[in-house]
Amino acid sequence: MLLLGFFLVALQGCTPIDQRTFNADAGKPPVLHKKHYFTPDKKPFVEIVQGTSQDVYGAPLKKAVKAALTQKKNILFIVEGLSPLQKTPEEQVTHMTALLNELVVPVATQISDAGALPIQIDMRLRTAPLLKQAVVRINVR
Repeated sequence: MLLLGFFLVALQGCTPIDQRTFNADAGKPPVLHKKHYFTPDKKPFVEIVQGTSQDVYGAPLKKAVKAALTQKKNILFIVEGLSPLQKTPEEQVTHMTALLNELVVPVATQISDAGALPIQIDMRLRTAPLLKQAVVRINVR
């Protein structure tokens, strides 16, 4: 009887095993993170607005790429085409295809011609609802 009483007192001090025993965050609602379309405070390495001719941006872009390559040989050029939101999905596809063919690929070609290896160029294309005009932003890493 004494042993049974001791056993009952000892069990009252224990907490039962549940899902939080092994994971303290179990059962908590998920935290949603905001997606950042772009960070206005961080300036891109180079930004080219759609409609700018290759004659205007070609030479300064090549000069900037060569300067970046002298600073860091294994630099990564992130070429990101940003398209404003269109009224319909079909218009969005048409606009993004035009942006890709008219600006993103030529900019990547200019970077390659300036001495960057193809593996050093990361090309991206996405919609940025806050923009009014399509741009290509080149960031380096």
